Amino acid sequence: MRDSESAASSTGTRSPGLHQPRRLVVLGIELVLAALLVAAAFSAWGNSVVHIDLPAASGGVVVSRMLGSWVTLAVLAVTAAGLLLLDGLRELMLGVGGRSGARDSTQPPPGDETVDRPS
Repeated sequence: MRDSESAASSTGTRSPGLHQPRRLVVLGIELVLAALLVAAAFSAWGNSVVHIDLPAASGGVVVSRMLGSWVTLAVLAVTAAGLLLLDGLRELMLGVGGRSGARDSTQPPPGDETVDRPS
């Protein structure tokens, strides 16, 4: 453990890195970016499909072809959006309040209290 972490835990105060409400602003920015990436992924997926009309000599068939570069871009955009959402969830947890199970290290654990009984 680093000295700053041990000092913070010995005094019973939270470290300054936990509950930071500005993380909620970061969450909002990440949600907007994730939405934009998903929209870009739909657009890229739509551009990846090319319809080719074959001449009437072969029966007038329409063939669809997928362009790999657009498909790759769509997959990368969705992957990046998913990572932003995961990080947004982390930012939400840290912005709302840090660890919920954290307690003062000087306090005994619940159920570990000794009761003085007269003998």
